[in-house]
Amino acid sequence: MYKIEYRNEAIADIREIMAWYEGQKENLGTEFRVELEERILLLKRYPKIAQVVAKNIRRIALKRFSAYGVFYSVNEQKQDVQILAIMHSSRNPKHWKNRQ
Repeated sequence: MYKIEYRNEAIADIREIMAWYEGQKENLGTEFRVELEERILLLKRYPKIAQVVAKNIRRIALKRFSAYGVFYSVNEQKQDVQILAIMHSSRNPKHWKNRQ
C-alpha cells in the first residue's frame, strides 16, 4: 500500500468543510470525514484509480458528498500519495493548482 501525505492546506480544507457541515446539521461533518477516509483508503490501495485532471494531478470524487473532490499526486518511486486539496467542484481550480 502507498503512504498518504497531506499538505497543510489540505488539512485546513478538511477542517473548514467539516466545520461548515457541522453548522448545517449535527454529526454531518463527521459523516463527511468518514466518507473522506474511505476514499483515502481506496487511494492507498489503488492510487491511480482516479482520472488525471492536470499534469500529474488526479481527482477522485466523494460518493455522498459528490460535489467534493480529493486532488492528489502519486509518486511511484516513494510509493506515496500527496493530498493537495479537498475542494468543492464550484471553486476556482486555481485554488488547488497553486498547491502543486
